[in-house]
Amino acid sequence: MGSGNWILFRTYTVKSGCYVVQEQDVLELKKKIWKIPTILKISMFVWRAASGALAVAERFTAHGMPVDTTCELCNQGVETIRHVLFQCVKAQELCDELRVAPDQLLQDVSLIELLKESLRLITQETLEKERRQAVPWILWMIWKNRNSLLYAEIQESKSILVQKAMEEATLWHELNKSPSGELIATPMQGVVKCNFYARAWITRDYRGMVGMHARDALIPTSDRLSAEMQCLLWVLRSLRDLRIERVCIGTEYNMLTEAIQNSSRWPRYRSLLQSISAVCLEFTSIEFEIESRTSNMVAREILTSVLRDGRFRSYLAMGGLSWLHDLIHTEASIVNS
Repeated sequence: MGSGNWILFRTYTVKSGCYVVQEQDVLELKKKIWKIPTILKISMFVWRAASGALAVAERFTAHGMPVDTTCELCNQGVETIRHVLFQCVKAQELCDELRVAPDQLLQDVSLIELLKESLRLITQETLEKERRQAVPWILWMIWKNRNSLLYAEIQESKSILVQKAMEEATLWHELNKSPSGELIATPMQGVVKCNFYARAWITRDYRGMVGMHARDALIPTSDRLSAEMQCLLWVLRSLRDLRIERVCIGTEYNMLTEAIQNSSRWPRYRSLLQSISAVCLEFTSIEFEIESRTSNMVAREILTSVLRDGRFRSYLAMGGLSWLHDLIHTEASIVNS
């Protein structure tokens, strides 16, 4: 347990220990939520659910509003976020129609556990692809259906709602595939995604729009891992100097991320890893992701242009590159679709 938690609780108790564990579970879940293969609106909705920030009766009373907490749709329990999304009769009807429901649905488990189980279903190979990839959309349909019933007195057929969820999910997955069939990952709102390849990098926001991009001269090194570390150090220092505080770094070289996460196993590169670690501490938040060759295409093209097109000058610029306009525009269109 970190020292900050000891300071917060002064003395350790079972209750404080459970609180810390629960908070860590919530933080881990929230990180996963922004990687859900779905539209940004639904990711934000699930994040708000995990944060206890949906407008249900129990939340109103928690903020001092005197309202009846009984669920108006089924009259069978307190209207909590957990109840509305998983335990209400209307929610269970849609889950049954989709034939996808968390195994823990009828157990006395927390909202966080139910959301974690829902995210697990998305990758469960034993389920039909069209149904498991519609899980985020069905959660959104459950919430929309609840609001339509309460505030507009409109009830759509459960089969129509499920069909709509499956169609929207299928369409999104088709539009968000790169030519190789891989999904294009975007960061959560407020985080800058930076893909780099050797001495070339490019940043994008959560909509896939280009921010900054740069290229620099290659430096001779004794081996590839050392070269990758020096390139990463240059990228991190560049982003730091640009006052970027929250960043997700995308690299194709899996060994690089392994060395950063387990630096003690790479004593030969201790000096470089210490320098990388020191710069990482200057960011508010930083993550590393492994990219495929296809998802890192723009950064590759920037570097390849040095020898192919004779673009030998180092530079730092803002906005899209004119000679890569079509590729950048295509990726941004896919992200925003």
